[in-house]
Amino acid sequence: MKRSLLFGLFCLPVGLSAIVFNVINYNNYDSSWWKFQFSIAAASILVPAFLWYLIIERKKRFSIKRGIAVGVLGAVLSHYFSWFFFLNSFSSLLDEKVVNLLFTMKAAFTGSIVSLLLFGLLHLPLGGLIGGRYANYVKEKKQKILLKKAADILKVV
Repeated sequence: MKRSLLFGLFCLPVGLSAIVFNVINYNNYDSSWWKFQFSIAAASILVPAFLWYLIIERKKRFSIKRGIAVGVLGAVLSHYFSWFFFLNSFSSLLDEKVVNLLFTMKAAFTGSIVSLLLFGLLHLPLGGLIGGRYANYVKEKKQKILLKKAADILKVV
C-alpha cells in the first residue's frame, strides 16, 4: 500500500502542471475555482494510487509495460474524476439536497473528454513515463533485496 501512495505522489506533478496552467490563464479566483484546483490535485493522487494497487501491487506483477499502462490509464481517469469531484462539490454549493448523480457522471465525462483533448498530449505521455520509471525502480529494488537475502543465506551456509 505504501508503494501505491508513493506512486500517487509521483503523479501529483502532472496534476500540478494543470493547476499552474489554470493559474496562468485564469484571473478570477473565487471559491469554486479553488475547489476545482483541489479536485485536480486529489484526483491526480488518488486515482493512480488506486490503479497501481489494483493492477500491480495486489497481483505482485511489476513490469514496465504494466507501469506504463497504469500511468496512462491513471491520467485518463484522473481527468474524469477531477471533474466528477468538482461537480459533486459544486452542487453542494448550490444548496441542492439531492445530487443528480447521472447528470454529474455525464457532465464529468464531457468535461474529461474536452480536457483530454486540450491537455492529453501532455498528461498521457507523462503518466506513462512516470508509471514505467516507477515500475522499473520497484522491480530493480526487489531484485537487489532478493540478491542480498540470497547472499546472506550463502554466508550462513
